[in-house]
Amino acid sequence: MIKSWLNYFQNLQSKVLNSKLIIFALGVIVGALVDFNAILLSIPTSFWALFSFGLIGLGYFFYVKYKFNQDTFSDF
Repeated sequence: MIKSWLNYFQNLQSKVLNSKLIIFALGVIVGALVDFNAILLSIPTSFWALFSFGLIGLGYFFYVKYKFNQDTFSDF
């Protein structure tokens, strides 16, 4: 029974995600009800600074991981 419910909801989800009309309607509703400008302005500046340094650190981590996983280390 659980498997049939799971299949039903997965089919429903795929129909909803493939429907351009539903996606457009949800976008219009969310755009009308949510003020993204106020949300972004309410986030403190310290968060944006930490977020920026975190992205830089994450990018450097993946760069180093990419370089370590290369076959040759001549240009490292």
